[in-house]
Amino acid sequence: MPESVQKLKGRHRVSALSRLARQAAKVSSMKAGVNVMQFEKTESGVPRPFEDVFWSVSHKPGVVAGVVSRSPVGIDVEQVRPVSGRLFERIVTPEEQSRFSSPDREQIFFRTFTAKEAVLKRFGRGIESLSMVQAVEDKGEDGLVLAFGDENVRVCQFYLDDYIASVT
Repeated sequence: MPESVQKLKGRHRVSALSRLARQAAKVSSMKAGVNVMQFEKTESGVPRPFEDVFWSVSHKPGVVAGVVSRSPVGIDVEQVRPVSGRLFERIVTPEEQSRFSSPDREQIFFRTFTAKEAVLKRFGRGIESLSMVQAVEDKGEDGLVLAFGDENVRVCQFYLDDYIASVT
């Protein structure tokens, strides 16, 4: 992260990270041969497609991510770190946990959480809808399959150092 962003505090830091994440989405659009000129959101905070190109961004201190697509898309990124048992149980159901071959709780938690967030972003929903998304299949290195309503959604997952990104 640029030193100028590291020095910022609170809302200003989030705003700077958001701008950097939009720059990442711009790079994604250029690599895909799609020139997205605007990254605007609706009144409810959902990314507004630009000329039939959908976009999504995510940012945390230390990393930003952005993606564009010709169909609805979602991305989320998190740093893998220890989580409390209570938080784990709020996000990952026992049924979901049984779908994973790995016993690593932090990996299970952040794979599940980022995948659910990416799916919610794809459908223009907020975190309050988190319980409506369920992990139904672990595809190992190929990601996860999640159910949202009547639809199964494939989520690709990528690792960079101690971060995980999920993309629908």
